[in-house]
Amino acid sequence: TLNTHNFARPSLIRKIKVFRAVEQIFMADLSGPISAVREVQLGQILLSAIMYGGIHHPLWAEGLIAGLTEDLFQWGDMLWVDLWAAAKDYQSPEEKWFLQRNPAYYRRWIADPTTQLLLYRWLRDPASRGGGDRCQLATAYGAYVDHIDRTQGRTLPPLTELFATGNAWTVLTKPSYVAA
Repeated sequence: TLNTHNFARPSLIRKIKVFRAVEQIFMADLSGPISAVREVQLGQILLSAIMYGGIHHPLWAEGLIAGLTEDLFQWGDMLWVDLWAAAKDYQSPEEKWFLQRNPAYYRRWIADPTTQLLLYRWLRDPASRGGGDRCQLATAYGAYVDHIDRTQGRTLPPLTELFATGNAWTVLTKPSYVAA
């Protein structure tokens, strides 16, 4: 039978107001000059991936930031990151194999168009990539929040609220199999 459950709950609809406010800030930032600070660029990529790409969990966001320096792949027009990069550190080959059984970690994220363009821009500038050094999730988002405050005088929501906001937009606008 067809599931006709309506996902448009008031709690999700209220989050769309926050989504639109963050989107307005983000679009204004994209229309300005490109920051030369690596952490700001990573924060911008992270925000785009949360808003449009389905990164709605801290484990996935950590894996995204970690995977950008070592597990970023492209085939044809498809660009993806293996999100288990952060989880496979300091593990034996056997433990890495068992990691495949944990769906919270073992995910492959395919970039949405906006985030993909930001990744291409980031990849073109070897200096911004930091020579392969990893950046922490809180550092990247914190640098981007500070950048927005400095350039626009506006404030972005905390990371946990941003995850919920991105998830609400995805649930309300995308097919259910994409929002999983």
